[in-house]
Amino acid sequence: MAKLVDFYNRFHKVTVVQKKLVTKRNFTYRHVFSALEGAHLRNNLKVLDYGCGSGTVSFYLANLGNNVTGVDISSDAVKIAKESAKQIGLGNLVKFYTVDSGNDKIKNHSFDLIICIEVIEHVKKDKNLIKFLSK
Repeated sequence: MAKLVDFYNRFHKVTVVQKKLVTKRNFTYRHVFSALEGAHLRNNLKVLDYGCGSGTVSFYLANLGNNVTGVDISSDAVKIAKESAKQIGLGNLVKFYTVDSGNDKIKNHSFDLIICIEVIEHVKKDKNLIKFLSK
């Protein structure tokens, strides 16, 4: 797992702090946002964004009035997400953790919605991850 953490930390070395939200027409996320809208999201949901990266989808959901917990393997991504939350002004609706500390924080909590975008296909024991998240 250390190699994977190193890879994603290197990947996020070039990620920049977001100063504004991306729109639902953003090329990279348009299909994700469309699918989330199709789920008829309402505000005040407790959302877990497992594999949140630098927080783009977390911010989108928080901006809809949901309370979002983002967890990622990359400490660099989490650091950027936390700074972006301040810049965008959503720090009161979204919290970010690394997997090391986040798994303990989410273990005894329930969520209305769990998203795991661009993660499951990279996990060798994907069924174990799904079991963990469903608990």
